[in-house]
Amino acid sequence: MRKKVIRNWIIIFSLLFVACFLIMGFYYILFRTNDTFNFKNKRILVDKDSYKIEIDLPVYNSGKMNKEVDVLIDTVKSDFVNKANDDMNRMKMNYSYSIRGDIYSFHHKALYYKEDDYVKRDDFFKYYDSKNNVELSIDDLVKRNDEYLIKIKYVINQYLSSYKDIKINEEDINNLIFSEDKVYIVIPNGEKEINVPIEYENIKIFLNKEYFDVEGEYKEIVVKETVKEEKKEEPKEQEEKKEEQTKEEQTKEEQKKEEPKKEAKKETKPQVKKEQPKEELKSTNDGSQNKITPVVRDAAYFQGKKLICFTFDDGPAGKNTTKLLNALKERNYKASFFMVGNRVKNNASLVKRMKEEGHSIGQHSYSHANLKKLSASDPNKAKNEIYLANDAIKNVIGENPRYIRPPYGAYNSDVLSYADMVFVNWSIDPLDWKYRNANTVYNNIIKKAYDGAIVLVHDIHPTSVDGAIKAMDYLASKGYAIVSLDEMAKLRGINLQTHHMYNHFKK
Repeated sequence: MRKKVIRNWIIIFSLLFVACFLIMGFYYILFRTNDTFNFKNKRILVDKDSYKIEIDLPVYNSGKMNKEVDVLIDTVKSDFVNKANDDMNRMKMNYSYSIRGDIYSFHHKALYYKEDDYVKRDDFFKYYDSKNNVELSIDDLVKRNDEYLIKIKYVINQYLSSYKDIKINEEDINNLIFSEDKVYIVIPNGEKEINVPIEYENIKIFLNKEYFDVEGEYKEIVVKETVKEEKKEEPKEQEEKKEEQTKEEQTKEEQKKEEPKKEAKKETKPQVKKEQPKEELKSTNDGSQNKITPVVRDAAYFQGKKLICFTFDDGPAGKNTTKLLNALKERNYKASFFMVGNRVKNNASLVKRMKEEGHSIGQHSYSHANLKKLSASDPNKAKNEIYLANDAIKNVIGENPRYIRPPYGAYNSDVLSYADMVFVNWSIDPLDWKYRNANTVYNNIIKKAYDGAIVLVHDIHPTSVDGAIKAMDYLASKGYAIVSLDEMAKLRGINLQTHHMYNHFKK
């Protein structure tokens, strides 16, 4: 009897040992062999009478990294609770991330509000080596010396030259995001941000090669050459500059000779140069000399297919838009582009190509201004944002764009009244600007796709372009036709109305 009891206990302990071993093995397979770095999203909601908190944070498979994030979240949360008052009673904190090789860059953003009115923001950046499951500092990744700061400031200031009233703070230079093909400097700008892209080859000499192997991508350092030009010019450049100066001096002398003749005539014609308007600024150019006849697809192409519109904001964007147009042409897809007016002139060939290849043309204001807010403070400025953008596009394609998308999707009845145009927002937002990951953009689109949907994407981000192309290919394989807004309206038999906002084209 005693031997039987002992044998039973041995069997029980053996089974427990095997069960523990299997559980440990399963845990190891799940969290170690699939990926040495793993995380999932966690949401914290606090709803008090005096304040509200909404936080999204990543939860990693590393206790040490979780502690670091918990410290950050607790610090920000406690600071807000202590300061919450009549001027600030709501906080939203979220994050986005980008991947370059084994390096994950996380951008945590805390936004503070008085009810629904934005007050201020705080930004935090964290970096992880996913291969070794350790957190890194920015100094582990980048050698930031005086030369580096000169180059970074130069690139940022050049990029921001088209944005009025936006200045960088010294601490913004540390806001680095390492994506698949570029480094981005994040410049906070209200609730949104401006992401300044820098090619890896332009700062490769400052990168820690242990984490950034960009061999084969190395090119001449364009930024370095530009800095040199400011300090010391090469002999050839000096000669060219002298020649230009000589030509300018000759032109000035000729003008001086002509001045007496002009004064004798004393004509009272106004100067050709336009002054800053006190009222509305409307284009006087009918653009007829530039009109373009676009490609039109055969109606048979659409028979029996579901329809979906892909719309691209914030461009044109050089290489990214070129890559997108190439992909659309190769696949016989049509899209719609909502362009920022101050980017059109320098990308005129791309805008012409959009029109020639049958894509729908829209505008996105002249400088990506919030038209709804402007309409409350200065209606004429809001109107001019529209008129100037139309003028820039008309100068390239010979006609005003038909469509307009107000930046941030923000509009009211006043904004709708400012332009005889069709207003278009969206029904699917993959948050491509936030995630900066092609697969995430792709998944967020195909999960929500439906017949008659309007998809919002930004062609200023390479990951957005890649994700959108992948999503279009998948949807085409599932019986969708990728159509422009013009095609969608025609095929649906919809007579689009001006001063009206469209979000989708459901049957």
